[in-house]
Amino acid sequence: MLAAIIFAVSLYLQAVIGYFAALIMLCAVTRDDAPRLAKFLTMILFLVALPDLSDDYHRYLWEGYLGLKGYSPYLYAPATLADIVKHPSGPLVNNPHLTAIYPPLAQWMFRLGAFVHPSIWGWKCIIALSFLVSYAFDRSTLKLAFVPIVLFEGFWNNHLDVLGVILLWHLPKALERKQPALAGALLGLVCALKIVPILWLPFMFTSLLPQMRRQFLASFALAAMTPWLFHADEGFQLWTSFLVYTKTWSFNNLLYHCMQLFATTHVARIALISGFVVVYVAIFFSEKSWRTKALLSWLALICFSPTFYPWYLLWLVPLVTHTKHINGLYACSFLSYAVLLGFRKHGVWQESWWWLVPEWIGLGLFAFIVVKEELQ
Repeated sequence: MLAAIIFAVSLYLQAVIGYFAALIMLCAVTRDDAPRLAKFLTMILFLVALPDLSDDYHRYLWEGYLGLKGYSPYLYAPATLADIVKHPSGPLVNNPHLTAIYPPLAQWMFRLGAFVHPSIWGWKCIIALSFLVSYAFDRSTLKLAFVPIVLFEGFWNNHLDVLGVILLWHLPKALERKQPALAGALLGLVCALKIVPILWLPFMFTSLLPQMRRQFLASFALAAMTPWLFHADEGFQLWTSFLVYTKTWSFNNLLYHCMQLFATTHVARIALISGFVVVYVAIFFSEKSWRTKALLSWLALICFSPTFYPWYLLWLVPLVTHTKHINGLYACSFLSYAVLLGFRKHGVWQESWWWLVPEWIGLGLFAFIVVKEELQ
């Protein structure tokens, strides 16, 4: 209750430090046996709160509304239609010169949200409905309603990733129950929302019995590729902004920050990519379970990617046995929101050593704890 009060007051004041205090309190009281009523009320509190730490949702709303009006977000950047299509989120989209970066299934979800209501409330309805449908199939989904990172980055700041996490929540059980078609379809849908989780495909594929692999791969391909077929006529435009992102984006990676002191941006990116490939191959050929490999590969991706936002940790939630082990990682990553202090006060987006160093020391420590706990 105290955490909820601190969060509500911080929301009114737009105080990043207050959010951090509320987060730490939520991490401290999170437990699996928390009353269901407390979980539902906490989830509702974060669902009705307007996003504050990220403006990504403005692009969701804009692209969903654009699609309903008959324009392809892969062909038209927000800046090119500013005078034609009117929507409150239009002028607030970041990088308005870039076309859509999100895969087709994500665009369908954006349009569905815009159809419900062309505001943040339409998108929040999609997130809430996805959670309720998941809960109807598997009551253990309720555990997500009391995981701090899900509350903050999913239900409050409304990142698309939370829809993938809800789908991914069912995947381990599908594999355990020897349901390759369902597992493949779930992973395919996840990759149709966000491309990067395709990294886990080899781990899951090789973990299955040989007679199950063809069924798994077929259902994966069907679920992952079908949404793309509806946009086949847009060709290379589907990948334009994604390639720009991979080549130019950078934020909140201490390793990349340090490498830039001694090498060019291009050399630093090549070194990071090479490092990730080596680690990924080593993980693939290890004797670990698919779940441990997925966990290790995602931690490696965070370590070697030039760009790391706190909500990237959302994807770890379905991969760990005890979600409370993610709390420490997320609390450390939350320090990166200190960039908003200078941005809101002076309009300057500037990374700083004073929060980068302690953040990554903490991330390293808690990543070690998470991996150690999962290997036991």
